[in-house]
Amino acid sequence: KKILTLGKKNHYTVTEKISENIFAIATAVTAPSYISFWTAASYYGLTEQQIKTVQVVSTKQYPILKIGNFVVETSTCKPQKFFGYHKLQNFPIAEKEKLIVDILFKPELCGGTEEVGKCLQNMWTEIDQKILLTYLQKFKNKSCFARAGHLIETLKLKCTVIPEIKKNLPRGFVKLNPTKKKSNRYNQKWRIIIND
Repeated sequence: KKILTLGKKNHYTVTEKISENIFAIATAVTAPSYISFWTAASYYGLTEQQIKTVQVVSTKQYPILKIGNFVVETSTCKPQKFFGYHKLQNFPIAEKEKLIVDILFKPELCGGTEEVGKCLQNMWTEIDQKILLTYLQKFKNKSCFARAGHLIETLKLKCTVIPEIKKNLPRGFVKLNPTKKKSNRYNQKWRIIIND
């Protein structure tokens, strides 16, 4: 009678409660996981985009799940990169500092680098820059340092940890948007190929 909806095998939810509990449901059926990327940015009010897909980060691989009118997409990461989230209400979500790291790592999951820049600008005064640096160091991806430095400078954000970010740049050049083709525009200082 459609009173219940199947989330995944042996996991059911009350159909009429899906909309108000979709984040809790999404993270329950993809455990261990937390909300991140464009979904978290939308939750924090950092983007005007209305999100129809719920994006989660997990250490396990899950297929795309359809729950009611929602789609749940999982981005898989190594256990050592699975950190920097807290519980809000009844679901885990990326802390703002970790959200920055996640979207620098995969800007395509937040609408591209223009949206990443908007998010960065909108939350900059609310984050702890030392925590951001710690999370970047713990994440161990030099592309994130390069993109962070380039965007912080381009957006003219006041940053106290720029010297530490510069110490962790890659040897070669990395693409600003990893999913797009290379361009002939380069930022030598931050070792970035400006392709978005």
